[in-house]
Amino acid sequence: MPLLAECPQGYRGAMSIISGGYIPCSDRFDFTCPPGYSCMPSATTEQHLCCAPESSDISVWSIL
Repeated sequence: MPLLAECPQGYRGAMSIISGGYIPCSDRFDFTCPPGYSCMPSATTEQHLCCAPESSDISVWSIL
C-alpha cells in the first residue's frame, strides 16, 4: 500500500473541496498555496504540500 503524503509534524495540510485531498505544490518557491499556507516537503513522501501550523486558525478547506 503506497504512503500518503502528509505535512510535517506540527503542521496540517490544506484540503481541496473539489478532490477531497491535500493540495499539492511543487517546491518551497511555489506560491500557489491558499493564503496562510506554505509549500512544504511531505513528511512521508517525495511530494510537497500546502501546509500551515496546527496552531493557526486558518480554514483547512480551500476551493483549489
